[in-house]
Amino acid sequence: MIIFKFTLYTLILSYSPCDVFKHFNVTEMHGLNLVDCEKYINTNKDAYIAGFCNVSPIDGKQFDFNKNFAYQTLNADTQVLVFDDVEKSFNFESLFSIITEGITIEKKNKDAIKIPVSRSPKIVITTNYTIGGVGGSFDRRKFEIEFSSYFNANHTPEQEFGGLLFDGWDDKEWNMFYSFMISCLRYYMENGLVKYEHKNLELRKLYKETATEFIEFMDDAMLIPGERINKTDLFNRFITEYKDFNKWLKQKRFKIWIDTYANYKNYNTEHGTSLDGRWVMFKNK
Repeated sequence: MIIFKFTLYTLILSYSPCDVFKHFNVTEMHGLNLVDCEKYINTNKDAYIAGFCNVSPIDGKQFDFNKNFAYQTLNADTQVLVFDDVEKSFNFESLFSIITEGITIEKKNKDAIKIPVSRSPKIVITTNYTIGGVGGSFDRRKFEIEFSSYFNANHTPEQEFGGLLFDGWDDKEWNMFYSFMISCLRYYMENGLVKYEHKNLELRKLYKETATEFIEFMDDAMLIPGERINKTDLFNRFITEYKDFNKWLKQKRFKIWIDTYANYKNYNTEHGTSLDGRWVMFKNK
């Protein structure tokens, strides 16, 4: 609930300082319908987004960063930009300049409008996958939230609350909603960004950035922290055991996989060269 309240705040807030995250990668659930505060909400991610009325949704499966007028559905007063149900190949790096410098809206036969980052819309990404990218440049530009399947085809918000969300609410229900949203604002003002422990996200990232066979191989290898491992020997053992990788896997990529695996296991890696060749060593963080 704490993370839910904090992230609601960042979307409510109109001001967009660079040090406030502007991207959510929502995992676990299937994709959103187009966001409209008056429409029926039937998934957890839908219910999460639906409380914001100045929203511009984009079909994440069809969106092309290189297309002319890619952001023509936005207006100068758009508060939340939703990339809805993106694929695993979504290029998050293409959003870097928008997140840190602001967005330019171009519409056919109209002058372009440059919106500075202080007034640009927050960015929400919903997906069933993890968003690719490793390193500080990616990490500091996103805040990722996992959603479970609490609401589903057999258990809807209508069954939970006795009615559709936002539809037919009386003054008491609207005031309860407003009070909750205001409490989200207050919580952030008092506590700032609150990190939380992901249940599945880091493992899903590891599978996306490497390969199932590699993870199995490294788990079986039971490498000992503080011990130097010859990288060439380790690489040869892997492609011998999993022969399909011999056709395309290079040692440079294998090194990246080792670093990614070590980070997941909460180790740092040290790389070096000796008379016996190149080596890697896992070190406790």
